Amino acid sequence: PHPHRRSYIAEGPSAIAGELYNGVADLNAQVGWLTNGTMDLRFLLPAGLSALALRQLVVKGMALEEIPWYTLAWYAFDTFYKFNQTDSAGR
Repeated sequence: PHPHRRSYIAEGPSAIAGELYNGVADLNAQVGWLTNGTMDLRFLLPAGLSALALRQLVVKGMALEEIPWYTLAWYAFDTFYKFNQTDSAGR
């Protein structure tokens, strides 16, 4: 290795990832405030994907055109599950 070459292997999240996280956290706080704490993005995003899946199923049936209903249903379930997990730190 050259002594003047820098290593670009990052430790932790990038600055852009940190800013994106902070922006989404602020948006989530605003949604919570607007709904008096009854909803947040951890509920609304999977609910929106579920609504799209149901709409796709009703309109297109079991057709495999565009985004299939079962793909949207999977993303709805997966995001809800991941957003609502608790880790060992008790988040």
